[in-house]
Amino acid sequence: VARMGDEVESLFTKHFAGNDRKRAMKFLRPQSQKGSHMVTFLV
Repeated sequence: VARMGDEVESLFTKHFAGNDRKRAMKFLRPQSQKGSHMVTFLV
């Protein structure tokens, strides 16, 4: 399964991100917005 993921990753990088691995990772593994669902209370 991990090997298949690596193959998909490399194919995606090659074809969709123009060999730009950093850009491909942004699409494949989107980072969750930090603090978007947290509510802070100031006392």
